[in-house]
Amino acid sequence: MRISELEEQIANAGKLAELKHFSKAAEACFVSQPTLSGQIKKLEKELEQLKAKLASAAGSDLASQARDVNGTQVLAANLEGADLSGADLRYANLRRANLSGANLQNARLDHANLPGADLTNADLRGADLSGANLLLANLTDADVSGATFTNANLEKTIGLETTP
Repeated sequence: MRISELEEQIANAGKLAELKHFSKAAEACFVSQPTLSGQIKKLEKELEQLKAKLASAAGSDLASQARDVNGTQVLAANLEGADLSGADLRYANLRRANLSGANLQNARLDHANLPGADLTNADLRGADLSGANLLLANLTDADVSGATFTNANLEKTIGLETTP
């Protein structure tokens, strides 16, 4: 699926969520109601495939399959307690992801997009977060010893200042 097609589907789904009415949303998006229904169906299928991919990759097996996640969007994913040690998550979009208690030891998160992510009690020892966007991320009680934050956006990051 092309990015522009996916962006249009997401925008139209947002309009549907806002208006809570297929006909009104279709009209506001300048598409027919059957077209909007088809877009929503395609978007649901894409999200289910991504969800299945993440679910099958969760836990101890995720580190070996993490290359498939590299650079993709994983918005608001629940990866609480997942073992992502050594995972290659460069350029991944993990906006608002729940990574609390996750093992990210020696993970490659350079240039990852993690705004609003919950990294409470996460193990980030030796992780590379160079150039990562951690705007409003919660790092309360996260172990960041040996982690690299070169050129990372740490603006309004929660809990980092209290971590040794």
